[in-house]
Amino acid sequence: MRLAVLLVIAALAWLAPPSGAPARAEGSATSGLGARGVFEGLGFDREGGPVSIKADSLEVDYLSDRLTYRGNVVVRQNDVVLKSDRLDLVYKVEDRDPIVKAEASGRVSIQKGATKAVGGRAVYERRTKTIVLSEDPMLQQGPNRIGGEKIKVYLAEGRSVVEGGRGRVRAVLYPGSEKAGER
Repeated sequence: MRLAVLLVIAALAWLAPPSGAPARAEGSATSGLGARGVFEGLGFDREGGPVSIKADSLEVDYLSDRLTYRGNVVVRQNDVVLKSDRLDLVYKVEDRDPIVKAEASGRVSIQKGATKAVGGRAVYERRTKTIVLSEDPMLQQGPNRIGGEKIKVYLAEGRSVVEGGRGRVRAVLYPGSEKAGER
């Protein structure tokens, strides 16, 4: 029975931002590429239909309440797809929203249509309602791109921050090209 509950939790798992939560990139680098376009449609939620998770292996650690998917991980809900080498989920079965933390690592890609977020690591924290992309993260919508050392999305606040860190924030924006494929 406990395994069945864990598998249901896994199916509800990855990135459940509040529906309708606005998100936008801070600063002036938002023309055609706000985080709204990237993360608003890149969250998996209970109302979005079934969630399919495929991987080479799944490890369930009952003592630490953790699920670990390894190898060619593909999570799909409707037209939203998350791919990574590994996906770790920390959960609390008794909570209404059971996923406490979700961490995708290794060639992370989250895509919906022409909107894509990539990086080496993506971490969702329920307590802070944040998603942090790191390890050379990049947001892309059509021809528009923005990247830095870290991209932090504050889901409840409807804002995002791109940090340059040791480098600088990088953006390539095509004004008026909000539709994919205009350039």
